[in-house]
Amino acid sequence: MMRSVSKTRAALERRLRPAEQEFKAMSPICWECGRRRAEGIHHIASGGSRAKAKECIETWMRLCHECHVRYHEHRCIARELAVKLIHDTEHFDRSKVLEIMGRADTAVTLREIVSYLEVRR
Repeated sequence: MMRSVSKTRAALERRLRPAEQEFKAMSPICWECGRRRAEGIHHIASGGSRAKAKECIETWMRLCHECHVRYHEHRCIARELAVKLIHDTEHFDRSKVLEIMGRADTAVTLREIVSYLEVRR
């Protein structure tokens, strides 16, 4: 029978579980809509960067199921970073997220993030 996750991934998830539980407890409501209960942790970086993103709180976000699906259907890193800045200023690090994603530091500027903050008002 084939495993659903590798031994390496399972070990990583066990190691991160306490930090993730604490993060979830601090943010029980969806950061995007502000109405529904947040379910899991959305990682701003995905794809080949996902393993690194799972270990980096700077990429973690709290979203309800509906908003999480929408984020994956319409990826916009500037918007995700803007929401991170609003809800988790302590762990906001644009440069680190871009580095994890393998993108240039200029790929998403602070000006682009601020433009999303202005739209949310």
